[in-house]
Amino acid sequence: MRTYKYRQQLSGTEPIINSGLECGSGTEKPQSVNRMSYYQSHAEYQEVPIESDEVIGCKDMKPFDNNGSAALDIYWEQSWSSSEPYACHLVNYQTPFSALNEGDYVSCVEYHNPDVIIVGEGGGDEELPPNAVINGPEQAESAGQIILSAEQSNDPHGEDLDYQWILPEGVSSAVTDEVTLKAALPE
Repeated sequence: MRTYKYRQQLSGTEPIINSGLECGSGTEKPQSVNRMSYYQSHAEYQEVPIESDEVIGCKDMKPFDNNGSAALDIYWEQSWSSSEPYACHLVNYQTPFSALNEGDYVSCVEYHNPDVIIVGEGGGDEELPPNAVINGPEQAESAGQIILSAEQSNDPHGEDLDYQWILPEGVSSAVTDEVTLKAALPE
């Protein structure tokens, strides 16, 4: 079982990752020779025999067909079309954004367009955060008391809000999870 895993990894991975650079030239490139040496050392350490007729290099391998399994359009890349300036499209070369990972399309658009903020993938308000509105004095005397209210805050979905006030160092309050905050200021 262990032997199969190592052999499958070497013979299945190297031509996919490096075939255009290292494979199919009739001679092993230095990168491939290094990888083969590592494989042989690791197999010996794990006491996994390597058969004499086992092919562990890629010098005689053929490159993948353009329509083969290694050329699927499964990666998101920036759209270069002037009609879609803030979009990504699928390509067959590797990018950080895969169509197989949920949310990667949005990540692609945001990465290539840092001036764009996407609030909801469907164009609605399904991901909009609550709108915080705080009323109260803008300034206060030290060692005094301040009262702030979030009563005019709202949720775009009409949901009930929970409140959590985060106080600066030195400011204290008996309750920090209600709509109104009564806080004592330090001297």
